[in-house]
Amino acid sequence: MKRLLDTAERWIRPIAIPHLAPILVGAQVVLYLWAGFLAPSDGQQLVERLSLVPSKVAAGEWWRPITFVALPPTVNPIFAAFAWLLFLFFSSGLERAWGTARFTLFLVVGWIATIAASLLAPDRPTMNGFIGVSVLLAFATLAPEFVLRLFFVLPVALKWIALVTWIVLGLEFVRGDAAERGAILACATSWLIFLGPDAFRRARRRDGVRRVAAAVSPARKRPAREPFHRCRVCGRTDRSDPKLEFRYCDRCAGAPCYCMDHLRDHEHLQDPAAAGASRS
Repeated sequence: MKRLLDTAERWIRPIAIPHLAPILVGAQVVLYLWAGFLAPSDGQQLVERLSLVPSKVAAGEWWRPITFVALPPTVNPIFAAFAWLLFLFFSSGLERAWGTARFTLFLVVGWIATIAASLLAPDRPTMNGFIGVSVLLAFATLAPEFVLRLFFVLPVALKWIALVTWIVLGLEFVRGDAAERGAILACATSWLIFLGPDAFRRARRRDGVRRVAAAVSPARKRPAREPFHRCRVCGRTDRSDPKLEFRYCDRCAGAPCYCMDHLRDHEHLQDPAAAGASRS
């Protein structure tokens, strides 16, 4: 999957759009103001004219798969502004972490998946909200401990917001019809493709660490002040920097520990025996 993503990223890099999220939000704001204030009598008709309805696309209204991404998330101005701010914040974080090409590819995959899911109910309008949900889930996977103040008051770690979101999506998938299930699958597609393999690998590694720790006898347990994680490059530990995240590189001999600052750019260690065999 990683090789496929790298190939697709190289293809899309020449046409990748920097700061794509502000462009999408700007289009939604313009449409919101036009439909709600400048032309309120024609607002609902305009929204219906731009929404994604596959049967109408087949009838010749070719613009709908493009214009539906400009539909505002809600008619409530407070919730709309809150949704736009969150989308901009999460998108800017993903673009900084991944680069413009991969983030553009992420949105394109979500867009294509949403269009494909809309074919399950060709006469029903499909909204773009699940694309924003996929951005939230992706950012929460990369920064699970980030604290978000809901409505600028209640501090909640993103990992709990993501957990609740997954639960709600699961319940809606069970109770919903084919169209709703398709939309939820479209939402999960981008996350599964871009972040699923790494998330599952980390979960298996954490489970292995817990099993090893449980098998250690009380007499062999580490001293109370001894850190559990220590970066091989900088020496920082989970005790010296409790908020720092650590990972174990399975491409290095012995799977050493690295902090997130040195995980991507460190030199991979080779097994001396394997290296000697390859030279001979």
